[in-house]
Amino acid sequence: MLVEDNVKSMGTVLIDGVANAEKTQSHETDIKINELLKHLNKPPTKTIEINPSLFNKRDVVSSKSKNEWTWQKSGSCPQGTVPIRRTSREDILRATSVEQFGRRDGSAGSGTIDYAVIHTDYAESIFYGAKGRINVWNVYVEPNEWTHSAIIVGNDNNKNHAFIEAGWSDPATPKWWVSVNGDPVGYYPDSIFPPLSFTNASIINWGGAVLNRRNGGRHTSTEMGSGVYARHGVGESAFVERCEISEDRSRGSTGFHWPVNFSPHMSHPDCYTAVQAMRVVKGKRGMWAFFGGAGGAGCDVGS
Repeated sequence: MLVEDNVKSMGTVLIDGVANAEKTQSHETDIKINELLKHLNKPPTKTIEINPSLFNKRDVVSSKSKNEWTWQKSGSCPQGTVPIRRTSREDILRATSVEQFGRRDGSAGSGTIDYAVIHTDYAESIFYGAKGRINVWNVYVEPNEWTHSAIIVGNDNNKNHAFIEAGWSDPATPKWWVSVNGDPVGYYPDSIFPPLSFTNASIINWGGAVLNRRNGGRHTSTEMGSGVYARHGVGESAFVERCEISEDRSRGSTGFHWPVNFSPHMSHPDCYTAVQAMRVVKGKRGMWAFFGGAGGAGCDVGS
C-alpha cells in the first residue's frame, strides 16, 4: 500500500511538472504574440471593419479599378494612405510557430513545389524589373500547404540563388522595389539576399506555384490560380495581364516592354498548366500569362 501511495504521489508530481511547463511555455508564447502584434499593427489613421462574407471565389482583383474594391463597401482610406489588413492573434496562432508567422516555407521539406509559369531568361540581356496585373482567386488549400500567384524575378549563377516575388530594381539606389498601380510601396532590404549583390535579374516568371506535401501519399488537391486549367482563358483561368520586362538600358532597351523570348514551364502539366497569349484590350496589345489547375490524386502519374 505504501508503494502504491508513493507511485501515485510521484505521478502527481510529474503531472504537475508538465502542467507548470506548459503554463510557462504558454506565457512565453503570449509575450511573443503580443510583441509581434505591436510590431505589425501600427497606429492607423482610420479603422474599417470588413464583413468577410463580402469576399468569394469569383472576386477577380485585376478587373477592378481603384474605386471598385469589394472592401470599400465598408469604407474608404484617407487620401495618401493605403489599406492594410490588421493582424490578429488568431492569424499568428495558425502558423507553425510565432517565428514562422508571415513566412512562407519556400523549401519543399517533406514534399515538392509544383509550378506552372511563363518563363523568360536569355543570355544576351539582364533584367531590372518585371510587371503585370495579377488577378487573385479564393481557392482550396490543404493544411500546412500554400498556393500563390506571383511575378518572380531571380538570379541564378549556380553558386548563389536569389528570388523575389514582384519587384523592380532601381539601378540608381540600387534596391528592389514593389509598386502597386504605379505607386511605389516599399523595397526589399539588402540583408535578406545572399552575400553577392542582387542588382539585376537573369530569370523572370509569371504564374503560380503550390507546396505539395503529398499528404496520405497522394498528390495534393491544393488549387493553383483559380483552380482550373490555363486553357479556359479570361473569366475562368487565373492570369497575369500585360507581362512586361525592363532590360539593361545600355543595350538599347528603354522602359518596359513584353519579352521577346518566353515559354511555358510546368512541373506536372496534368496537375497545373500555363499558356501565354498575345491579346488586344482597349486597343493595347500585350502578352498575358494564363495558369492554374486543381491538382488531385493521381494527376502527376506519368508526368
